[in-house]
Amino acid sequence: MAAVGLANQWIFLSGTFFGALGTGSTALIARFIGAKEPEQRERGTAPVGAAGDFDRHRGVDPGLVPGRAGGDTPGARGEVVALSSTYLKIVSVALVVAPLMYLGNASLRGAGDTQTPLRIMLVVNAVNIVVAVTTINGLLGVPKMGWPARPWAATAQVTGGVLVTAVLLRGRGQIRLRLNGLRPDRT
Repeated sequence: MAAVGLANQWIFLSGTFFGALGTGSTALIARFIGAKEPEQRERGTAPVGAAGDFDRHRGVDPGLVPGRAGGDTPGARGEVVALSSTYLKIVSVALVVAPLMYLGNASLRGAGDTQTPLRIMLVVNAVNIVVAVTTINGLLGVPKMGWPARPWAATAQVTGGVLVTAVLLRGRGQIRLRLNGLRPDRT
């Protein structure tokens, strides 16, 4: 449990960061739609396509864990750090795609579409529950793996990222993700 808690500190930090970006995207896209500025509206969706480049976890650096070097200083040690690192490495694959889900859903909400993000998140939560229960408890022919299987449920975020990206590439309502709009605008 300590290992999962330690790894989740990094996961929650990235979630907070992308939640904040999502809030900004929602506000900007809503503003551009209200101002009838379609070019700006599509540029507001562009961070969704580039989001995967921002969120790359490579595991827990033992030097960053409080108490690692000091003998009696409280903090994570030994097996906890190793298990946490393993957990984080597995989950980090999904965290590359998670920003697509956060920012894509925020973009859709900013365009006034709250139903599509709701449906996507219902699918994400269903996948999360099924994968977690199946892998932890060993159901449907999957071997019982216990808590180390928990990070595999992060495949739900991959599902959400893929779904919202597909919706945005096709276009939904007043917004559409265009891959040629992913180049940075230095001005």
